[in-house]
Amino acid sequence: MAYKFFKIGAANARIDELEKEVAELKAQSKAEADAIPESITALQAENQKLVSDLATAKTSLADAQKSVTAITGERDTAVAKVAELEKKVAELPKLAAQQTAEIQAQIGAPAAPVVPAAATAPKPVSGMTAVREAAMKDLLAGGFVPRK
Repeated sequence: MAYKFFKIGAANARIDELEKEVAELKAQSKAEADAIPESITALQAENQKLVSDLATAKTSLADAQKSVTAITGERDTAVAKVAELEKKVAELPKLAAQQTAEIQAQIGAPAAPVVPAAATAPKPVSGMTAVREAAMKDLLAGGFVPRK
């Protein structure tokens, strides 16, 4: 018989433990349920702030897109003007030569010698090559005749 009473005592102890857990869970659930309205209020306030930030960002984006469109138009206009000016600059030497020829013809002056635009300076010669060329020039000036 003691065995039956022992099992009843253990069962009663377990029931007491479970009742304590249920009470704790009910208290915790009540605390969480009470915190829900506060959380909802805080989330609604944050949502309103985010909505206003989004509206501001959309407005800023629209302004930026308008600015980009305007700047792109200005850039295209500037590129066209630069291309036009480059054409005019390319024609300047011809116009200057024509004007010079007209002025010279009016005053009766002889034509000035024209240096070709493609005239290039001789390539710089380095060390031994320069010495060799200078020596050969001196020998040739002195009457030296190289072998063939």
